[in-house]
Amino acid sequence: FIVPDLEVAICFMINGNDEFGMNSLMDNAFWSSLAIIRGNNPSEPDYKAYTRIHLIFNSIYLVILLISVFVLIKGIKQKEHDKKLKKITAGIFDILGFIVWPFMLPNITGFFVDTPLWVIHSFVPDLYFIIITGTVLAIAGELIFVAKKVIPCLKR
Repeated sequence: FIVPDLEVAICFMINGNDEFGMNSLMDNAFWSSLAIIRGNNPSEPDYKAYTRIHLIFNSIYLVILLISVFVLIKGIKQKEHDKKLKKITAGIFDILGFIVWPFMLPNITGFFVDTPLWVIHSFVPDLYFIIITGTVLAIAGELIFVAKKVIPCLKR
């Protein structure tokens, strides 16, 4: 910060980064320091915010993995559907699970938090691992699904 009216300059140097949790705590520390310098009361940091945001993100990570594992299991255990409605819902799931999900997952951070995957790789490696693992599981399910559909047709 440069505060010309007080003839003060402040530099914060922090060896750490947590894109989704720690940055808000660091921002609070910066603005609270400036408030103290100006003679004002600093805002009280929300110490539970870090735990709360990581609980939310860890829940999202779990959902991503569960969906990807479900797609993989669906690819392994496909069934013939006898009713028309079941065929329609199965077809919708096939499109969403085997086409949309594996191709959407690597782009999910760019879509929801406007952060490209390479930045996630550098600064949020746990999320990067979840995205890549989920994508691999979903693509494996897709490949198994396609192989089970195509190979019997080739044998005929």
